Amino acid sequence: MKIIRPELIRRPQQADILFIPAELTYQIFLLCYEHHPQTFPKTISQTCHVWREFVLTCPVLWSSIVFDETLIQAHVLNAYRTQLARSGEAPLVIHICGAAVQRPVIKTIRAISKLIIPHVSRWRSLEINCDVPHKAIRVFFDKLRDARAPLLEKLTIHQAVYSWDKDQKIKWRFKAFGGGTPKLRQLTLGRAKVDWQSNIFRVNALDHLTIRDGSLKNKDPIRIASSIRDVLAHAPGLQYISVKVDFGWGGAKATRGPLPLTPDPFTHSAVKTLDISMHRGTVTDYLLHSVCMPSLRNLEKCYAILPFTLHPILHFNPLPHLKEFRIHNRDEKLPLRQHERQALPFVLQSMKALQKLFFSSIDLTGSDSWLHELLIWCPSLTGLHFTRCEGVEKRALKEMVERRRQAKGPSLQQLAIVGGNGASDDFGRLVEEGEIINWIRLRVDRLLIG
Repeated sequence: MKIIRPELIRRPQQADILFIPAELTYQIFLLCYEHHPQTFPKTISQTCHVWREFVLTCPVLWSSIVFDETLIQAHVLNAYRTQLARSGEAPLVIHICGAAVQRPVIKTIRAISKLIIPHVSRWRSLEINCDVPHKAIRVFFDKLRDARAPLLEKLTIHQAVYSWDKDQKIKWRFKAFGGGTPKLRQLTLGRAKVDWQSNIFRVNALDHLTIRDGSLKNKDPIRIASSIRDVLAHAPGLQYISVKVDFGWGGAKATRGPLPLTPDPFTHSAVKTLDISMHRGTVTDYLLHSVCMPSLRNLEKCYAILPFTLHPILHFNPLPHLKEFRIHNRDEKLPLRQHERQALPFVLQSMKALQKLFFSSIDLTGSDSWLHELLIWCPSLTGLHFTRCEGVEKRALKEMVERRRQAKGPSLQQLAIVGGNGASDDFGRLVEEGEIINWIRLRVDRLLIG
């Protein structure tokens, strides 16, 4: 008869980790869940009986639902039903992938709708991948036209780069959630025509808005700008707004003309980023003329203002937090008007946070009276570019760099002077300018002369 020593007998459920207090176990599980919300609940529930019983009492650990398999198969459908049941009353994070919406497309999206739409009052986040067919998106959101999502904080319909041309032909207009989304903070809409009058834009909590609507390419820019202005008026907490008609961008065209009469400006204190690239920059012009944005930090990276916008910036929209500023003349052959020339230094003086400054095709004759003060006005300025600019005096640039050194400010990282009439025909003046350039070269991290 074989004798087994008692100390060698395996006693199940005796591991020290099982004696961790329930509150601490819950916090550990939450941290793991945040990193792997899709796989963690199933993995931990199959580890041991004790953990399985514990995790089944935590609805929040089952609240992230990723549809990445077709629901045509019965066992997949039952698995999602089980997860929904285990999520109890916890707010839901839902992600729909293209793999879940396969042929027959309508049948599979209706199966998903039947599962989750009854729980719309618990949705916290809804994300639709760019590979989900458009007709599936249309069928899904048409069922939500009058729905109310009281907990929804994030709604995303992704736009694919390769589908811009096709999406410009879409006539379906997004009109979901007519009942309201009072807690919505982040909204990204693609592959649909925008209904600017929708209640979804009239949310105090909204702070991040991204629109990808190819149909806007053929719309009146003033009407688009007026609609965006209306959104800003109804969303006082909006900090980021991006509206694009495609992924390409040719820059703000200098040929655009002055605006028609704009409404009286109002102040929007929250907006920090205005990323709008369409209609040559006219939409952004309109917003700068009609909305005072004291917290604005970032404009679309290729947008350049024209001289007619200097007046509103000077008088009611000074942009003290703007990081990058581009100014382009509407006609290389036309000088600045007298009031534009007078306004320019005062506009720059108000931009204390400016880091990069670009002048293009601007006649800066007479700028030597203020250019030497530029790096004092803008103590964070590290990049200064002059492209095809007349009247840029090298002596004024030298004095500008010297003033920054005397103030013990950061050195200028890049100074570029491309085109223009930088050189003089007089030999003595030419030698003097060469010496000045060499002096500047030693005190600027990167100097470009062309």
